[in-house]
Amino acid sequence: MGLWKHVSEKIALNIGLQIYTPEEIFLGWKAAPYNMPSFDPDTLCSWQNCESACECAMKEGRRVVVDITNPDLESRKRYVDVSPKAGVPCRCFNFTTSLEQSKHNNRFCEMVPSATKQAPVNDLVFHCYK
Repeated sequence: MGLWKHVSEKIALNIGLQIYTPEEIFLGWKAAPYNMPSFDPDTLCSWQNCESACECAMKEGRRVVVDITNPDLESRKRYVDVSPKAGVPCRCFNFTTSLEQSKHNNRFCEMVPSATKQAPVNDLVFHCYK
């Protein structure tokens, strides 16, 4: 669902449609502010630049979501450690999909036109996450 949700949100925003969550519709919750990120980890070229951009954004009071694959404890810890420095809570989510679904999602990203071209991911990378 993560990939599809991300794609559908971008489509909705691009054509000017309001996005509602099930909680807003069925439970009457107020909408949470949603801002497109002002930086993209894929274009920052290093984890150091990404970590710095996250920390700056949080210190400015902006919400930050790091949607990136960090296979090892050390790389995940970098982003988890940024939030206390900025005085904000941190939440982590572990999404699980099958190898087949992951390959399908990757192929879809490669095929969809975008401003930045999705780099092909080979089987070696997929098997590192098993």
